[in-house]
Amino acid sequence: MSEQPTRFWNCIRTTSGALLITIFSLGLSISKSDAIKTEDSGAPVPDSPWSAVGKLYNGTGAGCTAIAIETDQLLTAAHCVFNRRTGFFLQPSSLHFLLGLDGDDYRAHALVESYRIGPQYDPSRPSETASKDWAVLRLKQPMLPEYRPVQLSTDLPENGASVLTGGYGQDRAFAISVDGSCRILQNVGGLLLHNCHTNRGYSGAPIIQLASGTKPTQIVAMNVARGYFQGARVNLAIPAAMIAVQDARTPVPTVDQERDPLLAKPMGKGSNDRGLDLLEFGD
Repeated sequence: MSEQPTRFWNCIRTTSGALLITIFSLGLSISKSDAIKTEDSGAPVPDSPWSAVGKLYNGTGAGCTAIAIETDQLLTAAHCVFNRRTGFFLQPSSLHFLLGLDGDDYRAHALVESYRIGPQYDPSRPSETASKDWAVLRLKQPMLPEYRPVQLSTDLPENGASVLTGGYGQDRAFAISVDGSCRILQNVGGLLLHNCHTNRGYSGAPIIQLASGTKPTQIVAMNVARGYFQGARVNLAIPAAMIAVQDARTPVPTVDQERDPLLAKPMGKGSNDRGLDLLEFGD
């Protein structure tokens, strides 16, 4: 992992594209929305996980959020490594992870060697494969010890569970924003609804529960979309337990420097078990 106390912007375009989201499921409607605002907390967080959270840039100029789950592995959303204009997944060499981003400076810069995406994730059928919209990125070099990874939880959080999140949204693109006072609302079709503050750029942002009793601080979900549920603004997240099981037990496509990018081939619309319709994710 290279660590350079300088500016990265000569080689990264910071313009961010965003896709509209529309879902109709069990009264769930997702569309373009303003940032979901909850009570922000600027107080220091014990056992802070934010040193592992950074901004992920890709070759299209768009940016997402990612978090280290191992010293050499990051978690983000699969649609963050897909180029909708070309229909191809991006080459790992186009992905850059910045830690400690503050204005045009950062503390560390990591390059991606390869990545794997959720099994059966298909960006041409986003609503049907929403729960597979994750990617684990392997870095060329491990991160330094000061950037402590946060592990994935193997348990589903309860409805009403207190959580927090942090990410790099368009409302504050060059510094992390943290919402330390939000909750899991409910499980809808295998995706978790939560009311944490998000904006475009929060795709891949971790939903975290702090250490309690014998349990360490853990990632309980990963944010992938935002919108409305029964008239209220909410967000959608993939349960970390689902990601952990899929990643451990299922062979998944891998993209590395020695192979061509994966082409997302249309697989047909088909039926939708959740009743979701036209699911599109923003960065």
